[in-house]
Parts: sequence; structure tokens; C-alpha cells
Amino acid sequence: MIDHIGLAIADFERSKKFYSLCLAPLEMELIAEVEGWAGYGRNGKADFWFGPDASAQQPMHIAFSARNRNAVDRFYRAALAAGGGDNGAPGIRKSYHPDYYGAFVIDPDGHNIEAVCHQAEMTGDDYRIETGYLPGLVDAWPKCTPTTIPATGNSRISSRPAWPVK
Repeated sequence: MIDHIGLAIADFERSKKFYSLCLAPLEMELIAEVEGWAGYGRNGKADFWFGPDASAQQPMHIAFSARNRNAVDRFYRAALAAGGGDNGAPGIRKSYHPDYYGAFVIDPDGHNIEAVCHQAEMTGDDYRIETGYLPGLVDAWPKCTPTTIPATGNSRISSRPAWPVK
């Protein structure tokens, strides 16, 4: 597997601004700048590098992994707001596989940049847990509280009220 990739670009500051904005929804950030190159990644490891070069590769296609479909949507909007060009709105690409959800933009140097999620669409409780969206939640509802299963020590969520019920 690939450990990291380096991409030649024409304008360092323009590219740094573009990638800082569009990679943020994918939980990627600027990790380091070394000898005129910028490295972006997660958890302190730079996997994606770019820097100026007189002979930029044209065009490159780079796909970034997204945690969920919402992150793909946010990547697309952020990339367009940062000056990227539309190269394919977020959506299913069934020709790749049934759950391939991707969005494509053109970066300032003409590279085809993609965010992709390979997971099935979340619905119901999975969606609410992942996004933190709990419609209609009111304080009067019983709270879900973590409990420990004595035999294993493993945690689980209990729907028992967090306060005494009369």
C-alpha cells in the first residue's frame, strides 16, 4: 500500500489555502512544512504532500477517504467555496460498487481531487450516533447511560433512566 504521495503544484500559498479548507471536513490538517513542501494528514502523520515544481504532473487523480457520506458532502462544498471547480457532485457511483459515494473537484492546478466513502448510507440510530443528531430530544426523556456488564467488564449503553423512576 502507499504510505504517502507528493504532488507538484504551481502556487504554494494558493494550494495551501485550498487544501486547508477542503481537507478539513475529512479530518485532515496541515502537519508539517518542510523545504517548501506542505504535508497534510491525520493523527500527526502527513500522507499527502505538495510543493512547487517547474514540471507539475497534469492531471493527477487523488482520492481521499471520508469517514461518512456527510464528510464527502462537506468536502465538496468546502472545495467549491475555496475556488475548486466542480467535477462531479456528491453521489453514488454504482459503476464502482453499490455503496461508492464520492465527490470530485478540480484543484487550482487542474488535478482531479476526490473524497470517497465506501460505507452504506447510515439510517436511524446509526445516523444519529455518528452525527450526534437527536431530533426532538428533551430533558424529560429517559437518558441512556453507560453501564458495565459484570461478567466481562465490557461497556454497553442502557436505556434505563439515569434517575429514579417513581
